[in-house]
Amino acid sequence: MASKQLTAEVYGRSNRRRFSRVRCHAPVALDFAGGSYRGGVVDLSLRGALIAVPDLQWRGAGVEARLCIEDTDSRASWVMRVEMESREGPLFGCRCTHLDSADLELLAAFLKRRLASPELIARELQQLG
Repeated sequence: MASKQLTAEVYGRSNRRRFSRVRCHAPVALDFAGGSYRGGVVDLSLRGALIAVPDLQWRGAGVEARLCIEDTDSRASWVMRVEMESREGPLFGCRCTHLDSADLELLAAFLKRRLASPELIARELQQLG
């Protein structure tokens, strides 16, 4: 994946949303049964991601994929199993359906390192059960 600086900020926490959305920029690979696409993260939470993938054609809500996100600062990457949920232009909303414990730890560490309130992520991790 291309090397890009990964930055983050919390911007989306509402009463309707259980998990904070963090704006960030990081390279991603989105893998479907029929191909792989490269793009970037627009925002990220413990339960999903909004990604920009210019060459991706909409395949419909509920389509399963594998999303690999690279933290270029720590040279770590994690994988989420996702379902495609929405599309708006080149932006695609993905809902996390599976994240193994090692990948969850990497994602949580990424969020904690970049947020002014690491306690927020700790509370959200407890909600995951």
